[in-house]
Amino acid sequence: LKPNEQVSAQSRHDLLQCVFQQYHYKFIGPDGDIHCVAKGMPRIEALINTYNNVRTEVLRAQGAHLDSLIAYKGVSTLVREARAGHAGIFVQFAGQGSSDYFVQLRTLYHSYPTVRRLVSHVASRLVEQETANEARALGFFKQHGMDIISWLKHTQHPS
Repeated sequence: LKPNEQVSAQSRHDLLQCVFQQYHYKFIGPDGDIHCVAKGMPRIEALINTYNNVRTEVLRAQGAHLDSLIAYKGVSTLVREARAGHAGIFVQFAGQGSSDYFVQLRTLYHSYPTVRRLVSHVASRLVEQETANEARALGFFKQHGMDIISWLKHTQHPS
């Protein structure tokens, strides 16, 4: 390319797809998982975020529907390692005791494009509840409202 030369959308996509496929082939492999590759690396969240955004864009450009982007083929590395006895899995239900839940939700929202649709749906349902007569009568949401999407996109949110 020459300086200031415009690149077509198709050329941009072709380059993105080529780089993504080479990265995936070289560093992740056919059964690999970006989370295993990124473990211990600096800026792990940024790496996973970028990987998932590029993966989503490449698959969408190939005509994949968002629902098909969610499912990974095969068994995850974590499950495979747990079955082999090399890793353990536990479920934790956090509640009022977790002070960083919103930071975790923001990380998920920004790192996984496929999660955004679920979060947006839940957020819209909360807005519906916020405007319900019962909620207004009881004074719920009075101070801050329930604009979760705005809070996820900005660093400040009500505590």
